[in-house]
Amino acid sequence: MSEESIFLDESGDFGSNSKYYLVTLVFHNQDKPIEDISKKPSGRERMAYEVAAECGRVTTKALADAAGVGRQTASSTLKAMARRGLLVWHGHGVNDPSQYYTVQ
Repeated sequence: MSEESIFLDESGDFGSNSKYYLVTLVFHNQDKPIEDISKKPSGRERMAYEVAAECGRVTTKALADAAGVGRQTASSTLKAMARRGLLVWHGHGVNDPSQYYTVQ
């Protein structure tokens, strides 16, 4: 028998002058480890690996062009992959125009 869990997250200031209040619910089947879900690469992540394998590195522009997405989406994808240890970031600062990522 599987066991379900629910995670509730609230954001905002209920009852004040706040214009927005957000409630997020995450449902999780306890029989399936969360790590398995989080490690499965998305289409953009697979594309980032392909670009890195072909070119030896991947940049925000290269992923945006290859995946047909905006630079902000490509940048967010690469940063998330680096946080998860899937890519290694190289650069001198967040605004470095020559920054890039490599496969670990």
